Amino acid sequence: MPLRIRIGLVIKTLIFVSIFFFLHGCKSEPGLYLQLYSMQQEKVVKEFKVETGDKFYLDYIHSSEKTPIHDVFEIDENENIILVEEQYHWYAVGLESNPEYESATIVFDGKVTRVKLNRLFPTLLLRVGWVAEQVLTFQEEEVNIKDLTEGGDLLQISVVHK
Repeated sequence: MPLRIRIGLVIKTLIFVSIFFFLHGCKSEPGLYLQLYSMQQEKVVKEFKVETGDKFYLDYIHSSEKTPIHDVFEIDENENIILVEEQYHWYAVGLESNPEYESATIVFDGKVTRVKLNRLFPTLLLRVGWVAEQVLTFQEEEVNIKDLTEGGDLLQISVVHK
């Protein structure tokens, strides 16, 4: 086989192998990731590349009061998830209202109650609701939790280093 044809085949093979490994072997770049792991499915159902200081939001409808809740979380320098604020129109069971955190403050502006706190979650466990309409937002991406897994599933939300 002439040298020119062999070189062409080698180049084509290298290009093919490079593209294959790029598409299939490099699923994520190194760094911190916010992972949503389904305990029922035993797999990661969603992940976001994050940095220290990034915020994400969880919005849902309270199951018994049917009122909207807005939680603000932040990723700290120790790769923990911190609940920094919870907002609601009026108090319902399970919401922050009299937190035991000395730094917590409760602000009511006439419409919305804002509980500002610093509640640490090394791992956040979230039961997927049947009626809660849970939506997680990171940067511009909104994810309906029920699109990832079924109601009743337990999601483990954590920050992992890859």
